[in-house]
Amino acid sequence: ASMNAIPVAEFTFAQILLATKAVPRVRVQSREDWVEWSAYRHRLTGNYAVRVGLISYGAIARLVRERLRTTDHEVVVYDPFLTAEEAEKAGVKQVSLETLLSTSDVVSLHTPLLPETRGLIRGHHLELMREGATLINTSRGAVLNQPELADVMQRRPDLTAILDVLESEPPEVDEPLLKLPNVWIYPHLAGSIGNEYQRLVAGMTDALDAYLGGQFSVHEVREADMARMA
Repeated sequence: ASMNAIPVAEFTFAQILLATKAVPRVRVQSREDWVEWSAYRHRLTGNYAVRVGLISYGAIARLVRERLRTTDHEVVVYDPFLTAEEAEKAGVKQVSLETLLSTSDVVSLHTPLLPETRGLIRGHHLELMREGATLINTSRGAVLNQPELADVMQRRPDLTAILDVLESEPPEVDEPLLKLPNVWIYPHLAGSIGNEYQRLVAGMTDALDAYLGGQFSVHEVREADMARMA
């Protein structure tokens, strides 16, 4: 789990930087496009004095936060399990879910799928998002109410959604999100792919060596943590 968290965090970090540059929205296919976006670029957010909101602060979100230390982003977190001491040590500000959604330029979802988190983010939450904001989901598709997400994204063309996960994978052929130009859907590739599988193998062999040597592995997954893992 800790090894697989690394590529997910890298994917998320990259998407955050691209989102505030409006990369998912900008595509030049003609001279007119170039002129239009060149004039519009002064209204874009860019990567300075940007607020990033992390919903849930587990292993992946913590790695995202570490990577954001190299930028000039403010990081806010909504996580009922995060203590004030942990937040202070991590250099993040704890806020309510509503405050996070309404004040963040980029919202990244890292919530585990549990009975109590299914459909956690509803349409009325998404309506709170500030103009031009981006939503990234690399956790589980069912944490978002997908029909309500599609409705909001259709009515709010200023928003961008970057989804690496869906409630149904592969999506149904008539999935409304597939038809929206401000929704980017990836085929669940944020986690380990290609050469990244070698990291998983290294993590498993390190854990086995530690076990055989009578030591605890840094990659240990504890039963008590299972209910809160994404």
